[in-house]
Amino acid sequence: MEPEHIIEETELKLRLDVILSLHRALLGEISTPLRGVTVGWSHENREITVHALFDGEISEADRASMDMVETEMMADFPANFDVNVTCFRIDAPENLNEYTLQEWAYRRREYDPLE
Repeated sequence: MEPEHIIEETELKLRLDVILSLHRALLGEISTPLRGVTVGWSHENREITVHALFDGEISEADRASMDMVETEMMADFPANFDVNVTCFRIDAPENLNEYTLQEWAYRRREYDPLE
């Protein structure tokens, strides 16, 4: 069994790698209907899960963009890591907080700051 500080360092490194990879993969792929992108990971299970939450019908173009995000992330991790990006329709104004995995990579502003 590894010492606790080594496990914590490994988890921290994976957290940083996942978030940076997802941010990079999202560049140029965020459309107006995308409300949020949340991510979870497990070093033990060697998996990364991304949920892309859309407002309204999810277009084929949006699905293709999220497929591209998945592909870009897969290229950043060893072949034995499973990366899955799934699209969900969660119409506004439904609260997104209940859909949080471990971290948010993107959240759309859904209020008028001048109100």
